[in-house]
Amino acid sequence: MHELSLALEIARVLEETVSAPQLPQIITVNLEVGQDAGIEMANLQFCLDALLGQPPFAGATVTVTSVVGGDLRVGYLEIDDERAVATAAPTTAPRAARTSVSDRAGTVLSEAGDGSPAH
Repeated sequence: MHELSLALEIARVLEETVSAPQLPQIITVNLEVGQDAGIEMANLQFCLDALLGQPPFAGATVTVTSVVGGDLRVGYLEIDDERAVATAAPTTAPRAARTSVSDRAGTVLSEAGDGSPAH
């Protein structure tokens, strides 16, 4: 079941993209999935739900955008800054409610053909 290894790789990318205190603040993970990627989306969704429902994540939801090609990429992350404000000291100035973080590096998580995470 290579979807589990893909889900683990997605979690690793999240951990490298945002700081540890922000991981529980991730509310949406957008995946760009190539039409030729050969991924069983129901299986990947199941694995991601299991991983993102556990610490250090706090139940982020996954959205999928279908794209041409065979790649799997993290398109963007949506972070709820209000969770940080609620736990911060009272002197902390309020911040914007939500922030989007793009995976600007365009990390390819999987390429069509071998089904394993790209490195």
